[in-house]
Amino acid sequence: MTKDELSKLLHSVSGVEMVAEGEAAIEAKGNYPRIVYWETVWTDNMASGDDYHVTVTYQISFCDRKPRSQALLNLKKALNDAGLHPTWYHEHVVPTSSPQYFHSYCALDVEEDL
Repeated sequence: MTKDELSKLLHSVSGVEMVAEGEAAIEAKGNYPRIVYWETVWTDNMASGDDYHVTVTYQISFCDRKPRSQALLNLKKALNDAGLHPTWYHEHVVPTSSPQYFHSYCALDVEEDL
């Protein structure tokens, strides 16, 4: 999967108010449910001693006001239908300056030329 394919897949998920790239968007006001994604790891893949391509690991974060929402299940299904079966983590977030929300996240690898 490429970054462009990942972006298209995330934007196609039914029931999601916002899809954004960049960790800062996770704290954005309003717009629930939302998907936010950003790169966390670069791994060079070598071929015959030369850079061939880079595996980039993205964190995919899903935020909503309730746990296990239909939009989260839609995201999981879209990933599964694309042959992706990541491990999901979940947390209840209670910030001091905004309402509580539920954060579910996973990691996905994509191939890129950097």
